[in-house]
Amino acid sequence: MYNYYPKFDALSRHIADYISSIFDTMRKPKIEDDDTRTQTDGQDEQSEGIDFKANDTDYWDKAAYEFSKLDGLMDEVKLFFGTIPYGVYEDVKNADGTITRTVVTDYNRNKFGCPEFRPAEEVWSLMVNKFHTASSIEELDKMLEECVAIDPLYAQVYQKFHTLISGIYKKNESGVVVVAQTNFDKEAFALQILSAI
Repeated sequence: MYNYYPKFDALSRHIADYISSIFDTMRKPKIEDDDTRTQTDGQDEQSEGIDFKANDTDYWDKAAYEFSKLDGLMDEVKLFFGTIPYGVYEDVKNADGTITRTVVTDYNRNKFGCPEFRPAEEVWSLMVNKFHTASSIEELDKMLEECVAIDPLYAQVYQKFHTLISGIYKKNESGVVVVAQTNFDKEAFALQILSAI
């Protein structure tokens, strides 16, 4: 009934502190203005409530307290999520009569025949909802592979992610990873994507 997000526990205190600091910053100028105000008509300053929202909307501009969920991600990860085009399944009949299903870019969405990319926040949100339980690069790759037939989005993300991680680890004849030959740049990028979800 309830979703459990294990990675959220580590960040929840920082998120709460961040939100608190945002609201403190917004309230501070209005509080200072109210402290300098003189009492009129014998009204008690302590008994009069301060309605920040009604008194001064300048300090409540949306841009001052709204922020994108993707702001904290590295540019490379944002680019990964922001370069997934809209796609459709295409069934191709092979010579032996079998059908192979692939994903192709949906060029019909644009009258100029150019690909349209899905919003990065949409891709990221769907990834978080579906794959937040992944705890390793290999596990995320396997979960994506299992969802290839569900939605063209997952198929495209899988193809992109699998291509990225295919050259990360070098294995010997026994299938053991040879750490000395690991591609650390690709591994770091894959781990950033994993940590983003």
